[in-house]
Amino acid sequence: MNDDSLVGMLVLGCLEALHTHWTGGLLPQKTRLEQRQRKHVVMVLKLGYVRTVTAVWKPGNAKTPTPRASSVLLSSFTMIILPSVPSFSSSSSLNESRSFSPYAPWDPVTIPDVFSHYSDFKYRLWFIWFIWLSCSHSDSPPWLAIICGSDEHGDLWLWEEEDEEGTREFAIGNEPLSVSQITEEDWNNAFQALEARFSRTTVAASPVAHLPSQARLRFIAWLLVAGPLRKQTVIHVAEISSIATLIYSWAQVTDLPLTGGTCNVCGVSGVLPVWIETMLEVYSPDDLRLLSWDHECNCLHSQLTATADTYLGRRVPETPLGRNSPVFHVLYELIIPAWPLLLWVVYRTGANDRAEYLTTFMDILRGPDQDVFTWNDADNFKFLRVLAKKHQLTLYPQDWNKFMEEIPLKTWLQISNMTRIDNRPGRDRTDDDTPFRLAAVLLKYLSMPMTRERILTTLGIKLEDYGIPFDTMARAVDRDHQNWSALTNFDLEEFWTSASLKDWLSACDEALCYGVWHTPMPLLERVQLMVQANNILPCNLATYTYSLTQQRSPNHGFRGYKAFKQLERLGPSFAGYLGVLQNYRDDVQILVHEVKKSIENSSTNHTISKNVHEHMKRDLSVVMARLVLFLRNQESYKEVLSSRGTDAQQLLDLLQDLLDLEGFSVAKPSIFEALLRLSRASGLHPRCLPLLGLQKVGQQLAGGGFGDIWKGLVRGQSVCVKIMRIFEDSTVEAVLKEFGREALICRQLCHPNVLPFFGVYYFDNRLCLVSPWMEDGHIMKFIAAKKPTTTKCLSLILDIALGLQYLHKEKIVHGDLKGANILVTPSHRACIADFGVSSIVKAITVRFTHTTAKKGGGTANYLSPELYRGDHSHFGSDVYAFSCVCYEIMTGNVPFHDLQHEMAVMFKVLAGDRPSRPMLCSAAALDGLWALMQKCWEQDAQMRPTATEIVKQLEGPSIAAQRTPFILDWSEEFTSKFRRTLQAEPLLPSVTQIECMLFGDSKFI
Repeated sequence: MNDDSLVGMLVLGCLEALHTHWTGGLLPQKTRLEQRQRKHVVMVLKLGYVRTVTAVWKPGNAKTPTPRASSVLLSSFTMIILPSVPSFSSSSSLNESRSFSPYAPWDPVTIPDVFSHYSDFKYRLWFIWFIWLSCSHSDSPPWLAIICGSDEHGDLWLWEEEDEEGTREFAIGNEPLSVSQITEEDWNNAFQALEARFSRTTVAASPVAHLPSQARLRFIAWLLVAGPLRKQTVIHVAEISSIATLIYSWAQVTDLPLTGGTCNVCGVSGVLPVWIETMLEVYSPDDLRLLSWDHECNCLHSQLTATADTYLGRRVPETPLGRNSPVFHVLYELIIPAWPLLLWVVYRTGANDRAEYLTTFMDILRGPDQDVFTWNDADNFKFLRVLAKKHQLTLYPQDWNKFMEEIPLKTWLQISNMTRIDNRPGRDRTDDDTPFRLAAVLLKYLSMPMTRERILTTLGIKLEDYGIPFDTMARAVDRDHQNWSALTNFDLEEFWTSASLKDWLSACDEALCYGVWHTPMPLLERVQLMVQANNILPCNLATYTYSLTQQRSPNHGFRGYKAFKQLERLGPSFAGYLGVLQNYRDDVQILVHEVKKSIENSSTNHTISKNVHEHMKRDLSVVMARLVLFLRNQESYKEVLSSRGTDAQQLLDLLQDLLDLEGFSVAKPSIFEALLRLSRASGLHPRCLPLLGLQKVGQQLAGGGFGDIWKGLVRGQSVCVKIMRIFEDSTVEAVLKEFGREALICRQLCHPNVLPFFGVYYFDNRLCLVSPWMEDGHIMKFIAAKKPTTTKCLSLILDIALGLQYLHKEKIVHGDLKGANILVTPSHRACIADFGVSSIVKAITVRFTHTTAKKGGGTANYLSPELYRGDHSHFGSDVYAFSCVCYEIMTGNVPFHDLQHEMAVMFKVLAGDRPSRPMLCSAAALDGLWALMQKCWEQDAQMRPTATEIVKQLEGPSIAAQRTPFILDWSEEFTSKFRRTLQAEPLLPSVTQIECMLFGDSKFI
């Protein structure tokens, strides 16, 4: 290397030394000459120190200056630079003050012109931005919170005017390009925060005003790192920074050297002396000793002991740390765990006797509610995450400061050690039970709703977002709670209004929570049980099952809890109400199975069975009420109708089972409509039950292409069973799909003059239609046997008209009305049978079995003209057939009985001919009836009267038919009761059935 190269290197070395002096040694001391030579030369050029250099040595002109250029460069550097350079002392004392060269015009931080009147604050603002950018996972600092805070005590703007120069020195020592990254939006937000601060009438005195500028800079950097930046780490990195981690970050952003330490464990032993000196300017050694050191080494406490003696009594803050001081707040947050602090805040908010509140609080922590008092690191972190979501400067709410200060830090450490536990019992039951524990604490230790709400508002928590019905639970634990949920009448129309249903359901929820709250079990378990029971449809059975499990098998509480978790489907991660509804039956079976396991060898069989039955009954009342409300919501209704496949099948089966329950007559129409619409939309129908226990009585009564007709006995009920002649499984499914909807409709019909239809069932793997057996047979058989009077015959005709009126009102066309399809009840009332389904089944049977249906009983004689022309059956054709039935009743013969061939009948009818009035009907009393029959036989269907008009004329003065005296042959529960008897596992089993299942066979009987 020649002399000129040495001169160039000397110049660069001098520049490096000068840069090191300017920055106060704040930048990392590592290979500066190798990495930053070009940058420092550029900095010198920008500062205007060596204008001469630009004329003699420009980058790219030559690798090294020429002898002449080197001479000029060196002399220029010596003249311009060296006189302004003070002593290059390497002292690192915190109190050392450095000054800038008066020749340094470079301003590395520029602000928009519109904010130029705030230029005296720009370096301190830049420092905050620099610290934030270096450590944070968000783009911009919370300017308003840092500079202005929530009140005069709640900010971190602890600067003095002299600090502008110190932060300027720090800015020059850092990367010049970094300052250009501050956006105009950041400047705008920062200056708006300053304006808000200046608008205050009072500003609290700074607790660090006594510090030298450089020490204050470092302390403010620590407050930012350990306060809002620690909070940002909790939010974005999902971890809690240890003290060592915070010190490491602090050293990095303040350019303190991390090398030189002797400890390889913590990694910060080299910088600990500087950090301890900085902290001791404000905090006491005793306070710092309470900080948790999460490393096996003892660096913090050993160096604190060594340094504390030197600093003892050396610095006393001119402004004492007040309760609301952020300096105080940050220290306490590093020492006090979040959960014990919450417990203290809740207790202090509701404490009446404040004289001994700390002693009482410590006694409570030693009490029985350890399931909500104890915590571990995972609990603390979960709760800190909740607190971090609030828009506040640090983690803990600002208004909790006064409560924190009431307990000395040493006592806080004692509380922490008392309540902290590595493996908290029950912690593995849920992913996060913090909301449950919070609800438990508020319910147990705060009695005023407003104070509970104030704490939840402070925390920014809505417990309902976690599936916790807190308002309901709070009302239930209130001393003035009254249970009026049982006082109801389901048969009243007023009960089923939406407002009434909501009030009743709310009362049911409160009653449920009230019962759980007063159950002898741990506090947290009670709260979890209340929440889970409200998220389960069989809620009453669920709570009874759980309490029974606890009473009978105290050691199996966790087993009962797992059973509950299988049922909890109403939370945010599940399908909601509809999903729970679809699984209601399965949920009941799970709970009953748990009851059975918990009561083995019990001597109170009947009592337990009665209790289970009563809880099931209550649950079904709740299900009906919630379902009615659910169906009244348009979006919910759409959700129901969109169900397909297995979901639709489960829902259809449950809706049918609900319709088969006893009572709820006001609610059933809306449920049936939903069932019908879902069946139509999904192409499915409620499951077909097996006809269990059928005993055939006597011989087969009839048979043909359609099937075989038997009289039978099922569970004491005489029935008529029509067994279809279809055997293939695929054919059976096709038939069920085709007429399942009609069968569904017919099963719901209930009228004194319409024969109940029990439904479609399986018998010997064949489909069969089941209806009640009428001992008196069809009407023609009854008339032949009983010889009724004309007055009675008119009553029977009126019965038929009333039945037809009901069918047409329900939009059902009979399609095959004739004397053989009119049966007589035990009270001698005529009722229409074989409506809707039978005619469809006959047509289907013909199609699937390739046989010809026999038209016996004079069916062709009842057909209207339009049906002969190929039209489908309709209300008008039923009216025509009704007139034929009247003729048959009054004469004992079918219309056109004198014609031998059906074709002859057809030609007569199409020609407009009708049966003539026989002598038997010549009495004047029957003139009105005959006139009505003529109207019903009109050639034009539009000219025929409706069924309602027929009833009116029959009861009018011209005919004066009398209604059959009312005797109840069957009720609206008739068909439902029959279907319930066939269910192997009914929705609401009897006490006997429950007792059999719990203490006998595994199946209901």
